[in-house]
Amino acid sequence: MNEIVQDFRGWLSGLDPVLAVALASVLPPFELRLAIPVGIAHFGMPAWKAVSAAIVGNALAVTPVIICAKLYQNRLEQWRWSRWLLRWSLSRARRHERFVNRYGAVGLAVLGAIPLPGMGAWTGTAISILIGMRLLPTILAIYAGLVGAAAIVAGVTTGIISGAEMLP
Repeated sequence: MNEIVQDFRGWLSGLDPVLAVALASVLPPFELRLAIPVGIAHFGMPAWKAVSAAIVGNALAVTPVIICAKLYQNRLEQWRWSRWLLRWSLSRARRHERFVNRYGAVGLAVLGAIPLPGMGAWTGTAISILIGMRLLPTILAIYAGLVGAAAIVAGVTTGIISGAEMLP
């Protein structure tokens, strides 16, 4: 595990910090939960800059996926590899389906704002496909979730760093 972290840090170190944070926010298992702490702690970026780069990177990555998935869902079911990926994503999203069905776009935004694994923009996209949510409410809810998660992660990260600086 330590080798993976070191490889990841080495890969990021060769890039411009803003680009590195934006790219780190694209990774589905981690998204903003990884990118913002990397920007603040590893690169020494101000919180606002790390948050901005992470939100933009995550939004730029997930928006085409939302649009294509909504427009071409039936076609995606025809190809073996995309059918497997779509079904895998939807099976993971099913556990949150009732909550989003009940609260709609607000529920999707709240779900996306919880900075825990399996609760990000990628899962939100899968849930919106699963319940048949319209395109515009999906995009707005996912963006609102990104902003909420970014605020929480940045607050926790800066709080931990400030607390660590106070230690002897």
